[in-house]
Amino acid sequence: MIEVCPGSNVYWYLGNRNTALNNTKTAGELAAFLMDTFFSKEVMAVSNMNGGGKKGYQKLNPTILNAMRGKYMKYSRKLLNNVPIE
Repeated sequence: MIEVCPGSNVYWYLGNRNTALNNTKTAGELAAFLMDTFFSKEVMAVSNMNGGGKKGYQKLNPTILNAMRGKYMKYSRKLLNNVPIE
């Protein structure tokens, strides 16, 4: 397993990483893939980014969300600059 974003302490399998980087062409596709990888459909159905609200949603794990943001930002910058993605 490898870290999603260095220093995040959130890990994923190398196969998931390769799938994410080889099969997503936009940052939006990457974000959707990361959400599906780290959160089950059941968790996402009763959660949101901040928790609470009128329906009493649960808060998604902030450690995982921050790691996803770091990966998303790195990926987005490389797409904008036409840099190969490692």
